[in-house]
Amino acid sequence: MISSILLAALRRAMSFRCDGQPQLRYFHSEEFGVRSEPFSFRSGKWLLRGARYFLNKENVKGVVVFFHGIGAGAHAYTLEICALAKRGYLVYAYDNTGCVTSEGDGIGCLAQSLLDQKAFFAFLDEDEPAKGKERYAIGHSWGGYTAFGAMDEAYGVKKVVSLSGFVSLPRTLISQAKALAKFEGLLRKALKKGYGEAAGNDMTEVIASSKAALLYVQGEADTLVPKAENYDVLAKRFADDPRIRLLLVPGAMHNPYWTLEAQSYLYELQTKKNAFGIDFDNSLVIDYGRLNRDEPKIMDAIYAFLEE
Repeated sequence: MISSILLAALRRAMSFRCDGQPQLRYFHSEEFGVRSEPFSFRSGKWLLRGARYFLNKENVKGVVVFFHGIGAGAHAYTLEICALAKRGYLVYAYDNTGCVTSEGDGIGCLAQSLLDQKAFFAFLDEDEPAKGKERYAIGHSWGGYTAFGAMDEAYGVKKVVSLSGFVSLPRTLISQAKALAKFEGLLRKALKKGYGEAAGNDMTEVIASSKAALLYVQGEADTLVPKAENYDVLAKRFADDPRIRLLLVPGAMHNPYWTLEAQSYLYELQTKKNAFGIDFDNSLVIDYGRLNRDEPKIMDAIYAFLEE
């Protein structure tokens, strides 16, 4: 009964939608010369929406599934999605339950992304453009956690890239609500009950039981997903596993695939300009040329990992 109460409390605590901020500009694939076409599928009672991105859908290197972080759905990653499409991949990206174009009263719990993922891969198995093509997965933050889940053998994913993904949902929830620490066992049980074994366990268990290769990228100065609880855990657990590659980016924060200058500008907007708060300054002009800049060395490392 206590685990059920915990589960209900988690869902209430995250009963908000993540639709991005109206003051921000989100890019469209056409601006980068990349074509897109919509798709949809059901996760439980909700209809989730996404799009395929490509240059030439008939001649691709493989399928990349891109999982978004919390906040603004897949369109917050249009730059990276289009870069992958231009590299020759057919990229699938969708909004999780309660996010942007998808239905849902709220995200419910971070573990909901694992249920959405399961429903998506069932859809992908029957989606004609993806049939017979090798599968890869990439995600950032919450999406990086979801990308760990894509290493489940049932999904047939060959390689996974997790960018600042948190390794343990229970530990991450406890870090945000210290009072949960004394209920960790019950918390894990509640997550398993509501969202499956992987949600209650640490993702190290999914990784260990998988044949898929993993590239984990984290910023040394990441405070949202601390190095000690994520990068270091993976380094210790998989020190002798040739499938697992770890890339620590000196000076980088929570967006290690961006240039350091772009990350610094984002931090300035968040802390000094209040660009993302409810009471934001309407007169603020955001320089998207500074904000949306991928770090070539990191993107090249991702391409090399996928294509070797």
